[in-house]
This record gives sequence, C-alpha cells and structure tokens, in this order.
Amino acid sequence: MLTQKELKESVVYDPETGIFTRRETGEAIGYPDKEGYITFNVRGGSRKAHRMAWLYVHGVVPEMVDHANGVPHDNRICNLRGASPSQSAMNRGVRSDNTSGYKGAYFVRSTGKYISFVKRGGKRYHLGTFNTAKEAHEAYCNKARELHGEFFNPGQRN
Repeated sequence: MLTQKELKESVVYDPETGIFTRRETGEAIGYPDKEGYITFNVRGGSRKAHRMAWLYVHGVVPEMVDHANGVPHDNRICNLRGASPSQSAMNRGVRSDNTSGYKGAYFVRSTGKYISFVKRGGKRYHLGTFNTAKEAHEAYCNKARELHGEFFNPGQRN
C-alpha cells in the first residue's frame, strides 16, 4: 500500500487546482479513465487522482473519496470528502438509463403517471403518484434533501 511519504517523494499535488505533477520533471500527469476520473501511474501502480489527493493532504485514504460537486475530474481538495459507499451513492446524478430525465421520477405505463421514491439505510420511502415527472422529482428532492443532508444531489438532466 502506497504511503503519503512515498507519494510525496514521487509527485507534487496542487490543492488549489487538483493537478499532480512529477516531482523530477514538473510534468503534469494523469488521464481520464472511461468514467471521467483522473488516473495516473506512480510507484508501479495505476492510481485514482482523487484518492491520491486525499492521501497527499490527509495521510490516509477513507473507504471512499467523494467529489462534492459530482465532477469526477475536479480533484481540488475543497471538492473532495471522505464518504461511505452509501453516502457516495446519495451524491450520484441521474442515471443514464433514466427515461424521465429527473432523479426520483419513474413512469408507470399502466397508469400514465409518475411515482417517486427515495432510499436510505435499506428503507424505501414511497413519496406518491404524480401527473408529471417534475412533480415527482420535486417530491424526491424534498425527502432526499432531508435524508441525505450534505450528500443530496438533485441529479436533474432537464
């Protein structure tokens, strides 16, 4: 496991920009992976920049490092926070297979209406049936904001 000391011997991290450079050359390093997270090689391994930024600054890496603004290539330390898998999931945007365009709004073909629900701690909260996706999304946002706190993400595409 890479230590903070070993990392700092190899690279320099700028917490204001979130950019890593090679200590020896000053060359910026990192490339986006298929999910948009910046990755680079250091000390014989491929590393996620957001996890390395946390290690560089704090000396440890929590279970997950979450991007507060949801932008996977924004590795400024002010945008990163330690999180559990559950908290990180709360901060996800709208899924790519979502047809309504709104997080928490699901179309029910048999009724022609939208339902809304939110999950937290293994419990599913049914929020009602709505005429529009936007109404269902608003109900989702109200409850999710209460349940998810700082990890709330409205995840709206529209």
